[in-house]
Amino acid sequence: MTLKVLLPDHRAAARLTRELRPHGHPLPVRNTDAGETVTDGGRTP
Repeated sequence: MTLKVLLPDHRAAARLTRELRPHGHPLPVRNTDAGETVTDGGRTP
């Protein structure tokens, strides 16, 4: 998927992740700018 390209803002990515995975399963999204992994539970460095 190209979420890291479509959603460079980790907040937008996290919000979309919650919409995609409403059951709480993490969907990692790499934010190339921050170098962090975004999940529906928040951010981890």
